[in-house]
This record gives sequence, structure tokens and C-alpha cells, in this order.
Amino acid sequence: MASFMMTIPTYFTKDQVEAIITSLGLSKKFTIDTAPAQTEDRTKYFVHLDDMTPNGQALATQLADVERRKAAGESNVWPKRIVHGKRRDGTDMYWQIYKTMTPSERAAKAPEKAAGEKMAPRIV
Repeated sequence: MASFMMTIPTYFTKDQVEAIITSLGLSKKFTIDTAPAQTEDRTKYFVHLDDMTPNGQALATQLADVERRKAAGESNVWPKRIVHGKRRDGTDMYWQIYKTMTPSERAAKAPEKAAGEKMAPRIV
């Protein structure tokens, strides 16, 4: 399983994003979660690939390599892109994608709480 995220304009619908991801042939089964971005004209999309194809495995390897190189301090590292169209001037329209934790990695990292236990308020 692998996951990546992208922040894209809100005029793209979840169905449009799903159709583009499907056309890439990365996985036979995937899920998409959304969250609001820092600006109201953008939305964060989290794509979780469950049953990866060779294309999906290659992408997961490339995303891990970009993350490793950035963590090592390399300065000339560019994120991977999903090119989804062309502008009138012929330039590519794309979404930059970044490796993110899978739902199981996120659950394992979350602090354990007893069932029904609420978080205590705190000042940070």
C-alpha cells in the first residue's frame, strides 16, 4: 500500500480527480480522502493505493526517493507531477504530488486512547 497527497483547485470535483487517477493505472483499488487546504480555493486530496500495479509500485518508489533526498538535505529535488491537461499556450497543467502516510501508518502513529475517551484540553 502507498499513499500520496496533492493540493488542487476546488473547481475539480472528486469524480474528476478519481477519473484521472483511474486513467493512470496505478492501482486496481484505491480510495480518496479530502480535507480543506489553507486557502479556501484549494482542497487537499489524499490518494491511498491498495492493490498497486507495476506503475503504482514505480510511483511509490519514486515518491519515497524524493522524500529521502529532501530529508538528506538535497536542495534541487522536485516533486513528482500528474499532468492532466494542456493550457492554451501549450504548457502542461499538473498537480504536484507528495508521499504521505498510509491510513495504517497514520493509525499506528496516533496515540492510543481508550474507547470513548475524549482528549483533554491543553495550551500549546
